[in-house]
Amino acid sequence: MYIQKLYHSNQLNRVVETLEKISVEYLTDELLFYRIKTDIKLKNYDQAKDNIDLFESRHPNSDLIPYIIYEKKLLINKNEN
Repeated sequence: MYIQKLYHSNQLNRVVETLEKISVEYLTDELLFYRIKTDIKLKNYDQAKDNIDLFESRHPNSDLIPYIIYEKKLLINKNEN
């Protein structure tokens, strides 16, 4: 997947640029997952929180939920420091 390759090659701004071109209603759970991870890496914590909330509401039965819970905890820890 293109987004995954961008993320793993640390091209985070390109991840954001690419995903912003896709309407929220068409974001799959995997795309939204990488958007959350990218937001956290870029320290866009408010955007990450919003995207976590969106993920939980749009994809409650996703196989990625355990990873989203982890990212949510990571975000809480970063906000506490």
